[in-house]
Amino acid sequence: EVSVPEDTPWYVETIYYAVTVAAMLFQIAATVRSSLVALMGPALALRGKAGAMHRSVEAMEPCFRGAWQCFLAGMFFWLMSTLINIFQQAQHWGIGVFAGVGIIVGTIGIYRDIGYVSRRF
Repeated sequence: EVSVPEDTPWYVETIYYAVTVAAMLFQIAATVRSSLVALMGPALALRGKAGAMHRSVEAMEPCFRGAWQCFLAGMFFWLMSTLINIFQQAQHWGIGVFAGVGIIVGTIGIYRDIGYVSRRF
């Protein structure tokens, strides 16, 4: 459960919930899309007619790219949601800035690692 302080303006609370829901939707979309591609692509390659292997491989790449984009969008919205929540909960701006910088630095590290792994494939 996430508690939003009572003195939070309605528009900040609305933005927080909208960003949080967007993060969840993008992450669910990435999971569902990658699962479907991982299940249906090989099935087409194994059970299809002649040439189905090439068709399957060619179809899987753009689908995985879409899942990848959903995943990255979900990460971005999760970061925004976390930052909004930190600034809502922080008693002092200094605490919020300190925690926000930590989250941003950590997220940059995650994105750099994702880039490193992506270049390997």
